[in-house]
Amino acid sequence: MRVMNEYGVQFPIWYQAEPEQIRNLLAQDTVEALISWARYFDLNFDHEVGWAPESDSRSQYEIGLKLARAVKAQLPPEFQVQFVPWEHKKRTKRIR
Repeated sequence: MRVMNEYGVQFPIWYQAEPEQIRNLLAQDTVEALISWARYFDLNFDHEVGWAPESDSRSQYEIGLKLARAVKAQLPPEFQVQFVPWEHKKRTKRIR
């Protein structure tokens, strides 16, 4: 499973199951935070220039990493979770 932003995606979880199945496994505040994070990305990340201020990039990376850790903590142990911060030009991070 990947926690990853993408243009036009409202729920930034990528997995072979339907998003609703994953949502049902997560706490409501985590679901809302994921949706908010994705919405912020959609409104503030430009495909040509990236994040406007550098501080936005750092804070959004940290928020995404925190969310990936929350997702991992809330799912059954057999789920493997990766944080894919492509918009920050950083490598995929496996969450343990």
